[in-house]
Amino acid sequence: MIPINNFAPVSTRLPGGCWPTPAQTLLLRACLLEPGAAVKAWEQWTRTHDFEAIDSGSFRLLGLAHRHLTQAGVSGALMPRLQGVYRRFWTANQLLLGRNAPVLKSLTEAGIPLMLTKGAALTVSVYRDYGTRPMDDLDLMVPRSHALRTMEVLEGLGWEPEVQHSKELPETLHACHLRRDRLGIIDLHWRHFHLAVPEALDAAIWERSMTCSFHGIEARVPDYSDQFLRACEHGVRYNIVPPFRWLADCFQLWKVSEGKLDWERIADGARHTESVLAVKCTLRFLRDQLDVPLPEEAFTRLEKTPVTFFERVESRLVQRPCRSLWGKLPLDISWHLRSTRGQPWSERISGFRTYFRHSNNLTPGQFTAHHRAQAQRWVRCWLPYHLRRIPRLLQRAEPGGVRSFAEETLWGFHEIEPCGHRLMRWSLPTASLGLTLGRGKAFKILIDTGKLRAWTSDLSRHLTFKLDGELIPPAQVKGKQGILTIRLYALESPEPGQGSREARLSWECEPASISGETRPLGLPVFALTVRTLKPQAAEAVVLAQV
Repeated sequence: MIPINNFAPVSTRLPGGCWPTPAQTLLLRACLLEPGAAVKAWEQWTRTHDFEAIDSGSFRLLGLAHRHLTQAGVSGALMPRLQGVYRRFWTANQLLLGRNAPVLKSLTEAGIPLMLTKGAALTVSVYRDYGTRPMDDLDLMVPRSHALRTMEVLEGLGWEPEVQHSKELPETLHACHLRRDRLGIIDLHWRHFHLAVPEALDAAIWERSMTCSFHGIEARVPDYSDQFLRACEHGVRYNIVPPFRWLADCFQLWKVSEGKLDWERIADGARHTESVLAVKCTLRFLRDQLDVPLPEEAFTRLEKTPVTFFERVESRLVQRPCRSLWGKLPLDISWHLRSTRGQPWSERISGFRTYFRHSNNLTPGQFTAHHRAQAQRWVRCWLPYHLRRIPRLLQRAEPGGVRSFAEETLWGFHEIEPCGHRLMRWSLPTASLGLTLGRGKAFKILIDTGKLRAWTSDLSRHLTFKLDGELIPPAQVKGKQGILTIRLYALESPEPGQGSREARLSWECEPASISGETRPLGLPVFALTVRTLKPQAAEAVVLAQV
């Protein structure tokens, strides 16, 4: 992953994220740069990547790639396929927006002020081409004072909220999803940004909004600077489908405004929304990776803008996957405290239960049951894992870490690379390394894979180990919670006078399939340790196997 700043977590090479990989950056350049540089980037991308194995985040850029490369005069075997993707996006967007145009008309006739936002606003006012940016829903924004009335009108038209207690949401959240069969999803917003900002800032966004034509209906969209800030604030968040197209949105907003974005207003808005780091990272990426000639004023104003404690914490948390309510809890606490600034602490503490329930779409009492089940699972599955980490955390150097591997004993390994807050090395599908075995006849080898490859659903089916060329029986290899355990029995003791002996451990497995990765990858290795088993324990295991 391209390093963005000190606050962006290092890539773990797992699917998802928000910042593009080098391959995805190459595709972005092919979609956005001047014709000469775009053609060069496209040719390099097609030489080094399989079109059939394209990831879902890159697939969403293919409509834009078709338009840009066609204008650059590119031809080739892939261009008809890009045209097919472009037509698919064009048709889907026409159906989504065209079928819902009567909804906007009904809301307008009910006297409700309307504004298109996010994807709909970008499609109508920036891209101006329905085939270049796919959308999953129609994003509408109304003033907060009209939110409940808007929900009533939509429900009268047959739209149903996808969340519980939708009438309570305007007091805590920023939006609500409503669905209707065949017509898709409407994402109804009553705030332009994710968290609450001063009312004067929201009112100014409405005052500065632009008018545009939407299927014969006059609609409003935020001006380019407000859309740019919204894209930065919303884009720097983890998603299993890498949503890096927001970088293309920012590039197009800069381009359609002819480089005249209001940097003073963007810096001031970043301070109010506490998205200074997100905007900084975006500007650096646009300048360094997409060759955008941004003025020094843009960076100077942001450098002078203070970064709060909450923003520093959230900038780390939002770029990581939240696999459970426990994982999202720190973010919910931070967002709630930010949204309730100025209120008495007693109200902030008592109101968190309601905010947490709305944010995670829970019914009253559901959190208690879920909380109990998650706690039981954590004690059963995760507590042993974290207890094993304590000795490693108490030492400055990780026992058996990849830094301690002797380079001359390794064969079939990639270079050391960071993963989270640790170091690791990927092996090739076939690899080996040297071991030093102490005195004794039985040993246990522990290989920490960091849970980057699952044992039960992946490695257990094809991974084989050998010691000095002799196959280790599969029954002696186990995996649990990211640790592979290999037990060796009935080995010959060292020669008299020798305290240890050298051995070679080798393995073979199927290549790992990781989105955006072109290297041949085998086993991820964070650490490897060898332990001597007590004679009594080793004999008991051998007798049990016999």
